Amino acid sequence: MLVIVAWEQAWRRSGRSASMSPVQLLSWKITLVCGASGVGKSRLAVSLARGYGHPLAEADDVVTAVKALTTPENAPIMHLWDSHPEAAGWPPAKIAEHHFTVAEALRPGLLAIIADHLAFNAPVVLEGDYVLPDLAVGFGGAVRAVVVSEDDPRPASRQLRRPRTWPGPARPCRRQHPGRR
Repeated sequence: MLVIVAWEQAWRRSGRSASMSPVQLLSWKITLVCGASGVGKSRLAVSLARGYGHPLAEADDVVTAVKALTTPENAPIMHLWDSHPEAAGWPPAKIAEHHFTVAEALRPGLLAIIADHLAFNAPVVLEGDYVLPDLAVGFGGAVRAVVVSEDDPRPASRQLRRPRTWPGPARPCRRQHPGRR
């Protein structure tokens, strides 16, 4: 992905020592990793988070929390896949429509997470099926979105050109889910 290649080149041109934070070169604080289910968002997000030295936040965790705090009766949109297993057989257009309905329902919460990270100058990589690229709009360039598509059959993480070692210290991601896509 061009973001990492440009970052690495800028770091080398800067002549800064490895003890300085490479994050200082980024002109943004939050990276959104967007795309359809199964295209490699999680793998790419882990690579970006490691490379930037930022923690990883997953929209799936927001969905899990919302579902734990609600019921199918008071939040049917959020519980549809659990309460209506027949929905898995819907035509792709109807599944996509429901997906965007859930994304819009989560929008205020995701925007609050973004605003909170910006307010506290806490960079993060945020990924998930319900993270839409237009969430980056309105933050004066402090939030950037990467959309992972499935045009290339290889997972996005294999398309990523990674340096052998990242200059400077990099924090590990907050956590990883071994069984994730």
